[in-house]
Amino acid sequence: MTYTDKHIIEVYSGLLAGLSLESKTELIESLSKSLKTEGKNKESNFYKSFGAFASDKSPEEIIADIKSSRKFRNKEITFYCLICLTQVFAFSFFVENWI
Repeated sequence: MTYTDKHIIEVYSGLLAGLSLESKTELIESLSKSLKTEGKNKESNFYKSFGAFASDKSPEEIIADIKSSRKFRNKEITFYCLICLTQVFAFSFFVENWI
């Protein structure tokens, strides 16, 4: 067990310290069940993820819908150099006070 794993366990132990005995027992049961089915769930969840998007439209129609829903705006983006602005401000302050 790595140092990180130990630290995570310590943090969770601290969080769970305030739970009632009944809640802790249910948590232990839930963790035990997850250990038994961990390998099976990963594989079945992977295969369940396929075909999650269902539509009667053809792929070309879906692509056309996505492209037609895009909205662009012409906006000029201005970037300021903080160092340049600081130098300009310092120079103008110097000139104003020197005159």
